[in-house]
Amino acid sequence: MVSDPNPIPVPAMVEHCRRRLEPLLKGRGGCRGLIVGCGNGDKAVYLRRAFQTTGVVGVDLDSRFSPLARAEGCVAGGDAMRLPFGELTFDFAAAFHSLEHVADARVALDEVRRVLRPGAPFYVGVPNRTRVVGHLGSFDATA
Repeated sequence: MVSDPNPIPVPAMVEHCRRRLEPLLKGRGGCRGLIVGCGNGDKAVYLRRAFQTTGVVGVDLDSRFSPLARAEGCVAGGDAMRLPFGELTFDFAAAFHSLEHVADARVALDEVRRVLRPGAPFYVGVPNRTRVVGHLGSFDATA
């Protein structure tokens, strides 16, 4: 990973994901990744820069993407239950606090499995409703 002169603020979970995926993706130049429920898209920008690839894309139903994510062209409107990608497209996928918002998580997980290559890692973060303290430090926590 190369240090970015303009760091993008991301939640600790995204940084943890990067650290976990980095050794698994080492030596895979041009790896492709998918961020399911990418929010404003900055997480996709962060991971594409961290892994030095333009192959990381984010999808979200809400297309209020940041100017940075739009400028990098790494985001698209899309439904986790009907991902707009072909089979076996990605080397990794991640979902940061997004799967709990889909109508049917099983369908979304099947879709992620469909677009991942065999053996590709899938990093998932979901909220723990019994751990309110974990939400206090997040960038976008709501009551």
